[in-house]
Amino acid sequence: MQTDCVHPFLFEHLDIRGALVSLDKTWRELTAKRDYPVNVTRILGEMSAVTTLISANLKQ
Repeated sequence: MQTDCVHPFLFEHLDIRGALVSLDKTWRELTAKRDYPVNVTRILGEMSAVTTLISANLKQ
């Protein structure tokens, strides 16, 4: 079962596109055995999602 993935979406009639990022396994590994402050954890999650989206777009 794949737990880390990017699901792109497109609303053609509204000219809207985006992607849903799921980093379940990676997120568990990043935060395991670490006690980051809440703000650091939030930013780490956001940056992980951003780097995933950038790398997915580079592959296309």
